[in-house]
Order: sequence, then structure tokens, then C-alpha cells
Amino acid sequence: MINLHRSALAPERVSALAELLEQVANAAPELKSSVRALFGDPANRPVAISIIDWFWLSGIPELYHRLAGHSPALLVDFTTVRRHTPGRQETRVGWHIDANFVGFDGAMIVFWVPVDPVGEHAPGLEFAVPAEPVERSAIEHAWLDVKARSASTFSDADVAVMHGDAALEYWRPSLQPGDFLVFDQWAVHRTDPRLDAAARTAIEFRVFSPENPPSRIARDDRLSAAVQPTTGDWIIRPAIELVRDAARLRADSARPSA
Repeated sequence: MINLHRSALAPERVSALAELLEQVANAAPELKSSVRALFGDPANRPVAISIIDWFWLSGIPELYHRLAGHSPALLVDFTTVRRHTPGRQETRVGWHIDANFVGFDGAMIVFWVPVDPVGEHAPGLEFAVPAEPVERSAIEHAWLDVKARSASTFSDADVAVMHGDAALEYWRPSLQPGDFLVFDQWAVHRTDPRLDAAARTAIEFRVFSPENPPSRIARDDRLSAAVQPTTGDWIIRPAIELVRDAARLRADSARPSA
């Protein structure tokens, strides 16, 4: 799944997010910052809280619910602020899938939200989009081959092989502030390699359903997620506890009534 949502965020919401990400840049000058790491640092916790507040007020949770049919949980460990600086190769990421670090089963959706124009001067994302659906097992096997040779990203040849005979389109969408991309953990993508004339900052909100989590989230007790209860403010809980609670609810609902 790969979708582009144009003008989906109001200008004032984009401005508020841009201010928060500028605070991250000033407080944590690394070119990649996890919201969970920011939350764990007392000096940076206020901006992490404000970013999570922004997410719950953004309309993205409602969109997730429409797409997935479940209430969202924001995976704060992998909700990441990324900045690209011209001339810095380390701010580029080659061909990859997010399944390589969250797991090859279950479901996760990424909302990639830039606060700068991308696709003309600053690099956005490039996707390898097959004309016909490709078996996920082919993508998983390609990733296992990458790991076997101690690489961290797919080569162009890997991308071609995993898609077999399917015709490929290489899609490099241009986005303006207020637009965002939505894709799942199977989308093959990379930083657009053609552009390097301008800086850009974006945040990747990674969202899952405790009812159908990727395998790592279901077993890794180090991961945390923010959830919005029916009443009250959002809270952060161990992701594995959310998954267990959802499993218990399913089991309880499956029991015949007395």
C-alpha cells in the first residue's frame, strides 16, 4: 500500500509541527531522532510530549482507523524525525522495507510527513511500484539474501529480482507542506537519490493495531506505544502489554456466554 494525501493538513497544523521539529533540531542535533529517545531525556521530554499531542490532534489517527479498521497505537520507538542536509550521504537511506525491523507478519502503517517542500530541490522518497502485486515471500527472501551478505539495504539488482517479471514504476512524488505519504511495511522505498539542492525535515509516524501487530512488536518488551483511551489523555505503555490485552479481549469475546 502506498498513497499520497494532498493538502490533508491545515497550514496552522503544519506550522505547529515545523516549530516542534525545529525544536528537535536545536535540542538534539543528530540527523535522526526517535521520539522515544526524546521522551526518555528529561530535557527533551516536553517536545516529545508535544509531538505526540500533535499526532493525536492531527486527523491521522482517524485516517488510520478507516484504513485498518482498528484503533491506532503510535510506536514511539520508531516514530522518527529525519533531517536531510545537502552533501551529507549519511542522511540518505537506500532501498529498504520497514518490515526488516518490525517483522514480516501483522501490519504497520507509516505516515511520512514533511514540513518542507520535497521532490524538486530537496529529496523526498522514491518507491519501486510493481504493475502487478508481488508475493510478499519474494520480498522477504530478498531481504534474507541481503542479511546473508551483511548488507543493510537492497541493491538495484535486488529490487529487480524480487519483483520478477512484474513491470516496475519508480515513483518520486513531489510534496508540499500539508501533504503526506502513507505506506505499509512492505513498500520498497529509499531516499530520492537525484536531489540534493535543499535541506528537508520530515517525521515518520509508525502506527500499528494491537489486534494485528508485526511480530517484533508482539515479542519485544523494550518497545513502547502511545494509545488514546476512550476517556482521558493519551498514555504510553509497553507495546507488548497492549498486544496481550487485545489477545485477552479476543479470547473473552470468543467464549460462549453462560
